[in-house]
Amino acid sequence: MTNTNTNTSATAAANSLPMHVARVERNTLNLVIGTDKVFIELVCPHCGRAYSVSYPIDGFKKWASGAHVQDALPNATPTEREYLITCLCEKCQEEIFG
Repeated sequence: MTNTNTNTSATAAANSLPMHVARVERNTLNLVIGTDKVFIELVCPHCGRAYSVSYPIDGFKKWASGAHVQDALPNATPTEREYLITCLCEKCQEEIFG
């Protein structure tokens, strides 16, 4: 596994990434890339709560390359996909979107 702490390079990396990936980069505390999954520890931009999510590496790469999240990660729940779109935790998604 590769463990990448993005705190020190988040701003520089975010400037060179596609906008949808940069949003996740700015809210990432830790990123671990395994052989078949990507594990991300995110901070909700609304409440500041830290939470962890994981995605199949192939789907994550497709999404990061520009595929629509529902196409790249068809087995993820809507809440899990929304983590990548807005970085909002489940509680804040419910509060904001109902």
